[in-house]
Amino acid sequence: MSRFRLSWIALLFALLASISSAGDESISPRLELNVSELKPSSLFPGAKAYFATLTNTTTQPIPLELLQMTTGYLGGGVFYPCAVQFWNSKTKKWWTIPPRNKRSEHTVGQLIHSEIKPNETLEVCRRILMKERIKGGRCARFAFTFHYDHKPDILSKPFMIPDPEKPDNPIRCAGLQR
Repeated sequence: MSRFRLSWIALLFALLASISSAGDESISPRLELNVSELKPSSLFPGAKAYFATLTNTTTQPIPLELLQMTTGYLGGGVFYPCAVQFWNSKTKKWWTIPPRNKRSEHTVGQLIHSEIKPNETLEVCRRILMKERIKGGRCARFAFTFHYDHKPDILSKPFMIPDPEKPDNPIRCAGLQR
């Protein structure tokens, strides 16, 4: 019985270790973080909104954390540790725009330990990018982590955000470092 338990624990640690590398090259072949654009809103003219879904294509459930917000002043809902990163062509590095996937003593909501089941898809990221932040166009990606206050575990493919003032003048995001 204890041998089975040790084997199970070793398998779990191996799975977690394989998906928890945090460098720019951290893309899991067994998990998918896919980005889509939301329909334009007249609420924020010139803004763009995007969301990302995480799909567990493994045969095992994977533990993750989320913040459960109660309904009321902030509107309620579930928030996963996910952030948007922009490509800086001068430094040739990705930088994370606030808010990041960090928690502080001022974070409201209840931290819940959950899991994503095999073949399950969850919307884990959603962001409205205001016109001023995306002026000139940007290359962006989502960076998701399974636990708050950790480096990203999974990165989406880079996607192009067109310049709100010149939407027909596309920028290239292909070939960027992941």
